[in-house]
Amino acid sequence: MTFRNDGPTLNGRRDSRTVSALVVLALAVIVLGLAGACARGRPESVVLEYYYEVICPSCPESVRSELQGSEVRLLGNVHDHVSAESRDVMHGDGMERLRQTALKHDVDTNALMLPILFVNGELYVGFDAIDEYLRTWGK
Repeated sequence: MTFRNDGPTLNGRRDSRTVSALVVLALAVIVLGLAGACARGRPESVVLEYYYEVICPSCPESVRSELQGSEVRLLGNVHDHVSAESRDVMHGDGMERLRQTALKHDVDTNALMLPILFVNGELYVGFDAIDEYLRTWGK
């Protein structure tokens, strides 16, 4: 005599509730796994705030500042998860915005030299540090 256990049965047939529950459980595991994979693949939000000054439009430092500012703004235009702004502290509300940003991130503005880049509150000061960040951005 051979004994065979095919799982829960009702009148010789599998209990359809048990099979349905197993199918629902398997689908839930698949959906949760896919949701986790999607969340891991989604880049975090990035806020770039670049401050510079243009003392004379034809000076090499001013030209370089404006080029870096354009590169920062381009990142904001190309990537949905990036918010980017670039401000000349000598025009409009640029200096006030720099003060507000520095205060928000607990940075003493008296000790800063321009250009400055805040990345989610992390501070990069000077052309070389900002160029290095931009060169390695997204890696």
